[in-house]
Amino acid sequence: MNTDKLSGIVVYTIHDDILRNKFREALIDINAEYLDDSTYGVPIQGMLRNDTIEKLKCVCGKAEKDTDGIFGKDDFVTLYWPTYKKESGEERYIKQTRII
Repeated sequence: MNTDKLSGIVVYTIHDDILRNKFREALIDINAEYLDDSTYGVPIQGMLRNDTIEKLKCVCGKAEKDTDGIFGKDDFVTLYWPTYKKESGEERYIKQTRII
């Protein structure tokens, strides 16, 4: 695994099997790398954060469109990413953004 490009982590719980499988396929299409059954590393190094969030929203939309399904109230997709030095100085930390 090329970890220098995996600066974000997507963690998810999707209860519908078909929707979850399509979501995984869509993640792989954007070069996400499998970490475990509900976690993928995503190559966001150097990308604008809003662009990454929009890309992941598109992944979710593609999964729904391809399955004619919808994410349930207990489903979630969350992106975890490190702060940039310019945001937090030497005290970098991990932030999270809920995608769905």
